[in-house]
Amino acid sequence: MKIFRVISVCIVCGLLSINVFAAPVPVTSSSQDADGESFVMGTAKMKLKVCAPNIIHVMYAPSGTFSTRASLIVSNAFTTPPAFTVASTAAAVTISTAQMKAEVTLATGAIRFLDASGAVLIGENPDTGKICSVASVDNTGYGVHLAFNITASEGVYGGGHYDLDNTMNRNAAGQQFRTLPGNRDKPIPFIISTNQWGILWDNYSDTYWNFSGASSRTLSIRSEVADQIDYYLIYGQELDNVVAGYRTVTGAAPMLPRKVFGFWHSKCQYDNQAALLSDVSSFRSKKIPIDVIVQDWLWWDDNVAGSATDVGTRNGYWNSMKWDPNRYADPTGTINTVHNNNMLLAISVWPTLGLSTPVYSDFKGKGYTWPLLYAFGSAYVYDAFNPAAGALLWSYMNTGTNGTNGVFNKGIDIWWFDGSEPETGNNQGDNFVNLKGAITSQSGGNFLGSFYRYPAGYSLAHSRNVYTNQRAVTSSTKRVCVLTRSVYAGQQRYGTITWVGDAQSQWSQYQREIAMGCNFCAAGVPYWTTDVGAFYAWTGVSSGAEIFTRWFQFATFLPIMRVHGQSDRNMWLFSGSYYNSQIKFDSLRYRMLPYMYSNAWKVTNQGYTIMRTLPFDFRTDVNARNQTTEYMFGSAFLVAPITTQGATSRSVYLPTGATWYDFWSGAASAGGTTIPNVTADIMSMPVFVKGGSIVPLGPNLQYTNEKKADTIELRVYPGSNGSFTLYEDEGDNYNYETGSYATIPITYTDNPKNVVIGDRTGNFTGMLTNRVFKVVYVGSGHGAGINSTASPDFTLSYSGNAVSTTGVGISTQTSEAAMASPMHVTLKTAGNCLVLGKDFEGKPKSIALYDLDGKLIVAKTMRTNNINLRKDLGVSGGVYIVKAKIVP
Repeated sequence: MKIFRVISVCIVCGLLSINVFAAPVPVTSSSQDADGESFVMGTAKMKLKVCAPNIIHVMYAPSGTFSTRASLIVSNAFTTPPAFTVASTAAAVTISTAQMKAEVTLATGAIRFLDASGAVLIGENPDTGKICSVASVDNTGYGVHLAFNITASEGVYGGGHYDLDNTMNRNAAGQQFRTLPGNRDKPIPFIISTNQWGILWDNYSDTYWNFSGASSRTLSIRSEVADQIDYYLIYGQELDNVVAGYRTVTGAAPMLPRKVFGFWHSKCQYDNQAALLSDVSSFRSKKIPIDVIVQDWLWWDDNVAGSATDVGTRNGYWNSMKWDPNRYADPTGTINTVHNNNMLLAISVWPTLGLSTPVYSDFKGKGYTWPLLYAFGSAYVYDAFNPAAGALLWSYMNTGTNGTNGVFNKGIDIWWFDGSEPETGNNQGDNFVNLKGAITSQSGGNFLGSFYRYPAGYSLAHSRNVYTNQRAVTSSTKRVCVLTRSVYAGQQRYGTITWVGDAQSQWSQYQREIAMGCNFCAAGVPYWTTDVGAFYAWTGVSSGAEIFTRWFQFATFLPIMRVHGQSDRNMWLFSGSYYNSQIKFDSLRYRMLPYMYSNAWKVTNQGYTIMRTLPFDFRTDVNARNQTTEYMFGSAFLVAPITTQGATSRSVYLPTGATWYDFWSGAASAGGTTIPNVTADIMSMPVFVKGGSIVPLGPNLQYTNEKKADTIELRVYPGSNGSFTLYEDEGDNYNYETGSYATIPITYTDNPKNVVIGDRTGNFTGMLTNRVFKVVYVGSGHGAGINSTASPDFTLSYSGNAVSTTGVGISTQTSEAAMASPMHVTLKTAGNCLVLGKDFEGKPKSIALYDLDGKLIVAKTMRTNNINLRKDLGVSGGVYIVKAKIVP
């Protein structure tokens, strides 16, 4: 047996990281528990808890006592274990569920995880063991190391995203990342693999993830402070199943307000309410689609008379939680005007409190602040890890410093948590390269423990505080939505969106944001966006018009579409093709709202991911694993942004196993190929749609609730069978949690072609009971681009009962009493065939056919349920109104 093994030597964030592992510790005894298996390993104990058929929680306590410290990440206690069995041999103990196995080798204590058939998913390195030594920075905990053996060929994604990192597939020798927050570093300690596993590492200290070895790949994880090694191994047949398992552990992402899936406009910053309302008016008068406008910093009273100033950053009135009486004299009226223009208002609130404000005095007096001064704001960070401090912050956010001059009570819709890493000390520049140093330099600790134990996780606690307190105030009437600069695992359950951070307007930055966003979302937190054009932007609109427009196109196909930056970037400041392109893509975003919102429901209901690395949909396509500038938007759209200055084309890889349609032309291409020059001038961007997709497009809109989608263009892309579930609800409350929503299942059969729009399930207040679906079978020059298709292949009227392009009609009367009485159904059919439901089977019935003006064409009595319009009724294929009635 090897005494030690050097796994990796690498430079990470300027620090030398040398992972050295000692000899493994054998298992001396084991015993079965109600929820898993426990192992004694010398003075240590290990527990494998079976949480779900595809989730196993591994804990290794060097002290022999498992930690009772509450997890911030995990929300599921898993009190009811699934069925499992334990089998023992002289060499190993194996725990088996219906979906997976965990095999513990007794000689080393190493765990191998396998699927139900016995194929290896991933295994702990048997040579190195589980290493825990007393942490030098916090002797109440241990520094912990663990290594896993993985294959060199699998694709590994997630972990969040990091500054200057353009990595899509993390599985390469020498790759590393560090789950520590910064301005542009978004740590999420969860990764997934095309080999059907995911690892959630439950730790908040400085943690390094290293991939080493050319042919025999090792993944090592090293955390600075921990009570124990603590991770969840999640199995899934596809990456969607793995991410859904992560959400089972850490909590589902709630539905965001429907309007946030429209367009957001933001700038740094509006100086007063007149400037804000001027833009509101301009967007509406110019008929530019928009739903959210954002008020950035310095809306608060900075104790300086006159116009907006940055004095508040120096004089201690930072984030004073009080509207400036000169610049925002009527916040309620301002917010009402925004709402009357059918927009939501987001506002920037910081976790730092100016030292001259009554808010800070209150927090300081209760011991709710950290010791270190935030130099930029002359402010101190509140201790978000303390729920009581969070409740106090919410009281100021809600009703203000005197109970009436608050923010939420004025009608604010969305919170913007800037600086939520938290920004502290002198680390307001660059990417906070020494943010950890600033945090850990403080004496004492936070509410939960030492600063070394919790340099990450602050934003998770901060978001929790506001989410739980806002929901307590508003009950179910208004959905919480938080745009936060920092993130950690589990944060999705608090209604959060994260953006890339304060970046430079460079083509290289724009390009790497594709991989950054994909790895962020692959880590299980679904809502990510960017600053279109980047925060630190160009001088003058003309110099940045091209990069801004290309960035805008990219943002159209993100979970959240948002413009923000230092310079003004209102669309009307641009001209010619740049302006026209932005309007075009903004309009496309609004046509895609039925698709977007239905996918948002899948995020909540199924643990789905909207922004997807290609392996989410093409896991076995090896060529798809390393594509760094392409991604899927939902399961239908393949998006390939133009990221090179002056380029009017680019190569696009089309994954194998599908037919692909150019969204703009409808032309089809085979999968498994690379198209070398996909043309895309400034008015376009390469977008392809996978064969078998069903894409619902709504009407042209100026805002999401301008009108209901009473007519939906249903674009169907031939090539394979497909399905889609259209989801609708009330848009901005939590009534969906108690069943107030509706779903419409839609299926497509490729051979022969047939679309079935199934029975609607559920209902909600304001539900559209009748609508028209215009079915379009996409082909070259047909069903392409943004505009509605002039000549759909079928037009189906829908009132909640199933209809199809071959005329399927299903009666809702199924009781014996109904079957004994005369019954009828009225539907619209298109094509040559009509198939009635089982309620009509074997009974004489009258069939009457009318044209769309209501003129009777033919009537006939028959028994068959399968009616051929041409053969049985003597009419050619077309669109007709059919009335079928059982003859008493």
